[in-house]
Amino acid sequence: MRAYYTSLDGSPREISYRSTFKQARRTVAKPIVSRSTGKVVYWEHKAVYFRFEQFGEAWALTLLPGYVFTVDGETKPIASEKIGLYRP
Repeated sequence: MRAYYTSLDGSPREISYRSTFKQARRTVAKPIVSRSTGKVVYWEHKAVYFRFEQFGEAWALTLLPGYVFTVDGETKPIASEKIGLYRP
């Protein structure tokens, strides 16, 4: 399964969080714009892939950071054959 940040209003999305020593900001969803046309080609989203795994009697949650690429900034992912396959 995966989770990722979406654009809320068609603009880049930033989050703020408290790092070890200061307040920090990170862009978690942004449009990638063509230099030649000035149009949005696709959106890049910070994401996390996750799954539950069993180790004997114990369960663990595995988290793998990554990216999701969409055409609309929200829910329409780009076909994997256009960007490559996900290999955990």
